[in-house]
Amino acid sequence: MIVGLADTGFQLMDWAPNEVENDPILKEMTKPWPWNRKVFAEIAEKILQSGARLVVFDLVFAGANMRDPNFAEVLNRHSDQIVLGAYLSQDISERGEFRLSYIEPSETLMSSVKEPLLTGYVNTWPDSDNRIRYLTPKINLNNPSDIFDLGTGSSDGVLASLDLAACRALGREPKLDPDRSSSLLIHFKGPPGCIR
Repeated sequence: MIVGLADTGFQLMDWAPNEVENDPILKEMTKPWPWNRKVFAEIAEKILQSGARLVVFDLVFAGANMRDPNFAEVLNRHSDQIVLGAYLSQDISERGEFRLSYIEPSETLMSSVKEPLLTGYVNTWPDSDNRIRYLTPKINLNNPSDIFDLGTGSSDGVLASLDLAACRALGREPKLDPDRSSSLLIHFKGPPGCIR
């Protein structure tokens, strides 16, 4: 099951106004983005109670939030069933040096959870025509001159993408050929024009 939540144009059209007014979570969802983290806690809880094996948030919960304890409670109960997004930031220093930094979920979330959080970077890198055709499942921070180096996958500094982290959470480690480029071609399927 895929549930898409977006910050633009999100409306609770299927709910009567009195239902929204009487439900604290639905009421929070009518407020501007970003939502209170209690909303995401409730979303994860409901999806898992409905039988989903895994919930993946393609979001980075970077800053501290007053409702982090609510989200942390759910993360503690379902630590092996929830994957959170992180972000690999790339920039150039004033001296012209290439820098990478990894932005993970907030320290208040990370420190509140007993088991290590399952995370993966949400980044994708477009081709020269600004279209995304490839996924990069791992990045080796120990080799910043080539951020697409697969590395061995066992040394420190090798980061997993969100999709690789989700595969691992489901117990399905994809077979990655170390002799090939770390970028994997996305095999889009569907009738012509369905993907833009």
